[in-house]
Amino acid sequence: MEHGDPLLGLIYDCAVEPAQWPQAMAEFRDRLGAAFSIIGFAEYDAQPFTTPPVVIYHHSPWDSQWIEGLVPLMASVPSGNAVYFSEVDKAWSQMQLVPEEQFQQSDFYKGWVKPQNLRDSLAGNYLRRNLSSGHFAAPSFTSRELYTEADRQWLQYYLPHFRRAMLINENVDKGRHATSLYQRALDGLKTPVFLVGPGMKLTYVNARGEALLAAGEFLVRKSGQLASSPAQHDPAALETAVARALKGDADVGVAGLGVPLVSALGGRAAAYLLPLSGSERRAELGAGQCAVFVALPDGHAPMMPEMLRTLYDLTPMEARITTLLSLGQAPAEMAESMGLSLATVRSHLAHCYAKTDAPDQRALVKLCSQLVSPLG
Repeated sequence: MEHGDPLLGLIYDCAVEPAQWPQAMAEFRDRLGAAFSIIGFAEYDAQPFTTPPVVIYHHSPWDSQWIEGLVPLMASVPSGNAVYFSEVDKAWSQMQLVPEEQFQQSDFYKGWVKPQNLRDSLAGNYLRRNLSSGHFAAPSFTSRELYTEADRQWLQYYLPHFRRAMLINENVDKGRHATSLYQRALDGLKTPVFLVGPGMKLTYVNARGEALLAAGEFLVRKSGQLASSPAQHDPAALETAVARALKGDADVGVAGLGVPLVSALGGRAAAYLLPLSGSERRAELGAGQCAVFVALPDGHAPMMPEMLRTLYDLTPMEARITTLLSLGQAPAEMAESMGLSLATVRSHLAHCYAKTDAPDQRALVKLCSQLVSPLG
């Protein structure tokens, strides 16, 4: 299978109008030859799997009773813990984790999978916080062959784009998910929103955005242009991400995911970018521009791995290892917990040093302390 810009366009249309998610999921179902596809966000009140989560999900046409019945069964899914704690942006398939014969002996298979004539599932986490996670899955019929490595690589390309779209959904409109974002409605949002054109030229700022600019903590206006405040760890990060967003959906990459913002007083926030080209629906916000949504400390900032990938182009594994190092884990502990050799962990750390210009572990930990921490 090949990646197609129409799929990226659909994902970002969903960021503007969440009611479009079922259509997007139907397209992913068809491309994968799956029974159905579903994207969801789960939030736990306590340790994951000890209590049922609160789940928000969107799916292609399928019997909703079966989908709703999945939530209380999450704890019985074979390798469920491994799935929840699996690497963000890493696609996997059920039969990759558990041999098919063993899977067919599970209560989950007998009570949920078999009655629906299902077999395998292609899935991946696009977001994970302490007590919440974002997940995509595409179960297959028994008539389909097992998912392959090519299928997993194909899905992996889209996971960061799912994250950006869902985070924009979350920060823009909590509780009004069926409402389209048009420019006339932006002033009523609690999230600061900026429409930015080439050269960082500001073409629109909503009321909350004006208040943010007036405070001068995270962002400032200079000669009609949006700019980061002088306190930023990397003053060029936002401008670089905007330049890429102006080129379209496929060019943003990880650079548009949670660009960190820091105030002179140590306050922390994050900016998310939405390209406005390639879609009539998004163009209603401002054709040829991009929208910048700011998540303030009273919202949910991105996780440390997202920050590291944004600023230093670390791979998912490099970002994970760097984060664990910042949390006090030694390389030997990481190797044991992740099932890697110590040499492999040290090799990843060497790449991290080179990309961040940190000479040693102490410098890398200090660098992490300057970035946005998880707020969710």
